[in-house]
Amino acid sequence: MFFSNYYIKEKKYAMMEEPLNFKEICSKIFFPYVLIYLDTDLHIDIGLASILIFIALLVSIILAFPVGKLVDKIGRKQVGLLAVLIESVALFLFALSGKNLIFLAITSIFWVFAMLSYNIASRTWLKDLYPQEKRGQFHGFYLFFNVLLGMTIGPFIGGIVARTFGSDYVNEYGVPGYTPSMWVFIFAAILMLLAVIPLLSAKESKER
Repeated sequence: MFFSNYYIKEKKYAMMEEPLNFKEICSKIFFPYVLIYLDTDLHIDIGLASILIFIALLVSIILAFPVGKLVDKIGRKQVGLLAVLIESVALFLFALSGKNLIFLAITSIFWVFAMLSYNIASRTWLKDLYPQEKRGQFHGFYLFFNVLLGMTIGPFIGGIVARTFGSDYVNEYGVPGYTPSMWVFIFAAILMLLAVIPLLSAKESKER
């Protein structure tokens, strides 16, 4: 019985890691380029751009507590799926907002809120699936596959999109580069929807 339960938890953990890893990669495609995009593509003052993102983060953090309660009430999978859809749509609209600060602020709040909501749901879900006697080992798996790969592959893909669709840019220190362009966000938004496929097949543990 012990080995049967352990195998089932390992399999469920692996199925949950797939959408989590993919979603993390998609988030890292655009997130490192947000301030650069607002500064170089939209020519919004970097101080104002920083305040805009700070407000989005602040509102999302304030809403994190009720999201946590919602995760416990209706389930990790339902909140995770909804968060992916909201973030994808919000990113797409963010890319189409142009220099309209109101739309940029509203769409930023939605995609930041959805990103944090997904993190709350998915990480709670993963911890439900950690085998009791190997929590440290499985958290190590999470850090490697989710954090390391996400922070490596995501920005690399974002850089390719920026070089393909962006414009040549030289910063104030004389270092050449590329502007991200709105296509970094559109590409991430479309790719993010693919995370729904493995997420639908992942099984949520009944033990909470």
